[in-house]
Amino acid sequence: MAAQILANYALPENILPGKTKELKPVLGYEFTFASGDETSTSPNVDEDYTGWDPMFENQAAPKIYNALFKQTNTFVNTVSLTAYPIEDLMTKLSISKLTLHKEVNAELDGGSAAFPIYQPDNSSQNVLANWDKKDLGMEIDLEAAYAYTEDVSFGVNFGWFEPGQVFDKTKNGDAAKQALFNVKVGF
Repeated sequence: MAAQILANYALPENILPGKTKELKPVLGYEFTFASGDETSTSPNVDEDYTGWDPMFENQAAPKIYNALFKQTNTFVNTVSLTAYPIEDLMTKLSISKLTLHKEVNAELDGGSAAFPIYQPDNSSQNVLANWDKKDLGMEIDLEAAYAYTEDVSFGVNFGWFEPGQVFDKTKNGDAAKQALFNVKVGF
């Protein structure tokens, strides 16, 4: 089961001072909940798996956490600000906070102290975890898209993910960073 709420508020021109109204600022909020098992891994053959099915993916592309986690057993709260500094250039700053819905219990997960992190090729690597915590981490993204013509646009996304209390900071405390560049051509 999953639920998602999206809200955007275009700031009215009459409350914006000076040239700020030319930026066409929009405040945004996103809330995503994905149900999950108390275990972090797939169940044995005899058990029912009640976690979010990653087959229904792509809820948060191109976020780093979207690639690292299967987004099961999570709450994601995102606040964003979108603006247009020039006519054809859209910029967006977003901050996302991820928390677990249920604490993951090491005893229910075979006594292991590991949390699966996924790689771009969909292989996984287990990292040391603090099972009594719920804070998965925080991500900050800066996106920009330039509409060169009606059919051609260029985009960039810079992301930074800081691991939360779930992860053992002595072994897994490094932030994940990404820079994505894209070109979109419509025919």
